[in-house]
Amino acid sequence: MANIEPMEYRLNPEDYRATLKQIELEGIDLEECSCKLRRDKLGKSLRIFIKQTVTHEVQGENLILVGFSCELFASSGAKKDFALRIICTFKLRYSSKMTLKEDFIEIFKERNVPVNTWPYFREFVQNMTQRMNIPPLTLPLLKY
Repeated sequence: MANIEPMEYRLNPEDYRATLKQIELEGIDLEECSCKLRRDKLGKSLRIFIKQTVTHEVQGENLILVGFSCELFASSGAKKDFALRIICTFKLRYSSKMTLKEDFIEIFKERNVPVNTWPYFREFVQNMTQRMNIPPLTLPLLKY
């Protein structure tokens, strides 16, 4: 699971909450995905490695496009000797009634975007592992 380190906030919590109340998720699209299973590498116990990447593009004062990529590797040894690899990239569109400032966006994409997107990735992983005819993998809740 991704480790979230404390951030130096340049935006006070009240201003963040006020802006957050104005945000709406307009859409979420699966933009790209890939899955690979190497049955010969499956072991009795697998360690799960997950890497998340969040990017954004401002589209005017009140719209941002956010890319959320999640890479899952399951391995009984080193990460490079994976038994299972699942990669998904989602594109999210958020609008706001307020002008979105960069300080807000940086905090939002690190805190809120993963929470908004994680359930889609969890479902994708569970569905794909089931389709691969291996025990369905249920990822944990994302907790901050």
